[in-house]
Amino acid sequence: MDKQIGSAGLKPRRTIRAALWSGEEQGPHGSKAHVNKHFGTMPYPTKDVPKPTLIKAADHDKLSVYFNLYNSWTYSRALSNGQRLC
Repeated sequence: MDKQIGSAGLKPRRTIRAALWSGEEQGPHGSKAHVNKHFGTMPYPTKDVPKPTLIKAADHDKLSVYFNLYNSWTYSRALSNGQRLC
């Protein structure tokens, strides 16, 4: 990816991180674990906590945008500064 960006004459002002997962036919396990470890987790609502808050991880404040795309099944997610875009 670095060669393609360089050969196009682009000079990104931010780090671009690309990750590839295998075995996603069973679900988004690898990408969810990556997001939870680096950016944060959003607990599921419960009766006691109907509107949970985000538990930020170390790289959360460095995040500008995150795209999570799947070709094998209909699921995609995009985040920008921690706000869900879709």
